[in-house]
Amino acid sequence: MIAQLVLLTFIVFLIVYAWTQRARSKLVANSVMLICVIGAGLVIYPDSATNLAQAVGIGRGADLITYLFIVIVMVAIFNLHLSTRSEQRRLTKLVREIALLTAQQPKP
Repeated sequence: MIAQLVLLTFIVFLIVYAWTQRARSKLVANSVMLICVIGAGLVIYPDSATNLAQAVGIGRGADLITYLFIVIVMVAIFNLHLSTRSEQRRLTKLVREIALLTAQQPKP
């Protein structure tokens, strides 16, 4: 019971944070909120994870949650990778523009 309250409290804070960040990225915020709602349902009704796991051919609910967590983390890492590459490209372009603007003619 205590673990459920702690997990639900964490999930509620995460939902509130995702809601406040919707202006930055609606897709990410909505995805986080959806995952949190599903997580809250699994916390409140833990047997539903086992039932769902068995329905898709996985033995235990804990295994299903682990597999889903791995997929979600992989998607998040890929998203961060794409963001980092985009930022690197922007930084490279900015540095090149600054270099061209501040370039000096060599002295003869």
